[in-house]
Amino acid sequence: MSLDKKVLFFARDPGGASALISIILSFTCKDVYAKDYAVHTFAQNSITCKAISSIDTIQDELQKYALIVTGTSYLDNSDKELWFQAKEQNIPSVAYFDHWMNFKRFFHTDRNREIFPDYIITIDTLCKEALLQNNPRCTSKVYALGNTYLQKVLQENGALDLGDEFDKNYLYCAEKIKGYEIERKYGVNEFDQFELLVKILDTQNEKIRLYFRPHPKHNIQKIKQYLNSLQTKNAMLVLDESDNKYPLLNAVDAVFGMNSMVLIEALLRNKRVCSLGNGIKKQSNFELLRKNIIFYSKTDEDIRNFIENKIQTTHYNSSNIQDSTDKIITFINDLL
Repeated sequence: MSLDKKVLFFARDPGGASALISIILSFTCKDVYAKDYAVHTFAQNSITCKAISSIDTIQDELQKYALIVTGTSYLDNSDKELWFQAKEQNIPSVAYFDHWMNFKRFFHTDRNREIFPDYIITIDTLCKEALLQNNPRCTSKVYALGNTYLQKVLQENGALDLGDEFDKNYLYCAEKIKGYEIERKYGVNEFDQFELLVKILDTQNEKIRLYFRPHPKHNIQKIKQYLNSLQTKNAMLVLDESDNKYPLLNAVDAVFGMNSMVLIEALLRNKRVCSLGNGIKKQSNFELLRKNIIFYSKTDEDIRNFIENKIQTTHYNSSNIQDSTDKIITFINDLL
């Protein structure tokens, strides 16, 4: 393949950056721009990027690119502004949609204006169908081509030896909800759900170790103080600060969270996963919950039944993810 025409890559959120990494590494003639949390994500993966505070700073440089490829971001209009500028300058744009939820808000500005790229890549047909249903005025051509980040997850082997001191080891993967608009919509945040889980685990007749894995947007020192402030009876609370989450994820008995991408990673690693929906005011539009591929608890009894392995879920076919990188690189190359 000829990968010599210059491509601009951009991401703002950790998830959007992570999904682009394998693609970026496959192109030699490119520039990578990043904002906010994506700067750190790219740096962790040895990708040189140019940190920007606004799309306005690169608006005059766009004409030197044959194609613009972005992630999608929440509570920020940068990627949408970039798609708009690309249309104004007749440059094709591609958005890499890396999740099964938030089908509207990733394509609406803070003034509720709809902006779509020329092309959208989704993970699978479940995501593609839901995206189109939620955006009936979508002007993009949408293709279900997989996800390169999740393709790598399928290959992540090796597990920590957690010993036999505890009867069960669980992992809680936190999203950054507290202080964001989504907290008002949900009515609960990541700490409410964690404390609920701790309370239920404390009633189990088992010795339990519960790991708390913070989101990249969390302040580690504040999380340490928070965990130290909690009183437990049966559950030992441990902060997971590891850069590589997989050795622990592969070792635990089950994984909990709230609509977290890590739940999907755990699912692909054949782990039992539970999204804690107890007390949430707004029904989640996470498609894998709606299809019962990931279990969504609504009551304390649901969580207890999950812990006791009494819950049945729908199998997810991961075959569409297995060759994602080749499919997406071929697709992007064909646009050049």
